[in-house]
Amino acid sequence: MRIKDGYILKKVSDSAIIVPVSNPFFDSVMTLNDTGELLFNKLFEGATAQELVNALIAEYEVDEKTAKRDVDVFIDSLKRVNLLDE
Repeated sequence: MRIKDGYILKKVSDSAIIVPVSNPFFDSVMTLNDTGELLFNKLFEGATAQELVNALIAEYEVDEKTAKRDVDVFIDSLKRVNLLDE
């Protein structure tokens, strides 16, 4: 899984914001918390869903069930706005 070309993550003050650099049809802004920023950066590198789960477990010391649920929610939100290449 990978973030589609044409999007970057910019840090503005304490917020991480997904910025379209070549997609004029992206008509909303997504602001990410620290967890979302971590997952976005991993997806930018082409991480699998299991690698995302493992990253959350390592970073936040959550159990696998919670990490998987959070990853699923995040992936679904990116799919809704068509930001993922699968």
